[in-house]
This record gives sequence, structure tokens and C-alpha cells, in this order.
Amino acid sequence: MSSKPNVSFPGYFFLEKLNDIPQDTQNLNIPKVVIIVNEYTQSQAEECVMNCQNISGSVVIGSTTAAADGRVVRFDLPGNIRTVMTGWGVYYPDRGETQRIGIRIDEILRPTIAGIKAGRDELLERAIEIINESNL
Repeated sequence: MSSKPNVSFPGYFFLEKLNDIPQDTQNLNIPKVVIIVNEYTQSQAEECVMNCQNISGSVVIGSTTAAADGRVVRFDLPGNIRTVMTGWGVYYPDRGETQRIGIRIDEILRPTIAGIKAGRDELLERAIEIINESNL
């Protein structure tokens, strides 16, 4: 679901339901999907994660995303200053917000100093564990 400004009435918005994604994916042969996110996950990537969350059994791991999704509006300010801002709101189907909050995460996980020193990718290791657990 998204919102866009109603230019006829400043401060009012149109809510727009985006294309429906089938909720019943139980009968499809879809392998386990694990999505890894962090603070660099922003804009279109956040929207892609939201779409992937509709896949039955998908799991999102990592840390808070940038919370900067939505359509971009570019405009000029006096003094020849160019700026960009989010012009549309983006929401979960239950109208839960994503902007300034981030994508919903199933398992919060961050790299540790020990893991970095050891050259390990702890998030990837956890993703592989989740996939292997589902195949038992």
C-alpha cells in the first residue's frame, strides 16, 4: 500500500493499494527464502524485501534498514538549491509504516567484532543454518 499527496488539498493523501500478491503460496514448490538486510538496505531494496515477505516461510534477518523507501520527488528551492525527498508513503498491507521505522525483521542479527576478526560472515552462516533447518 502506498500514499501519494493530494495536490488539491495540501496535507491530504490518496491511499493506493498496490498489486495483490497471492497470499496462498503453500501449494507452490518454493524453497526456503532468507533475506539479509542492514542499514544499507534502502529505497527500492526495502520494497523488494517487503514483496519477498509475502513468500510463505520467508525469513528476514539482520539489522534495521535505512527506512527510506517511497517514490522520490526532486525539486528546486530558492537560491538554486536542488533537493530530493520522499513524496509517497509506503505501508505494509496492515497499514504498518516502514518510513522512519524500517522493514520488519524476523531475527535481529549483527556482525560481531570477533566474527569480523575471524573473517566470518555470521549473517550468511545463520541464513544457511535456517535453510538447512527447514530441510530436515
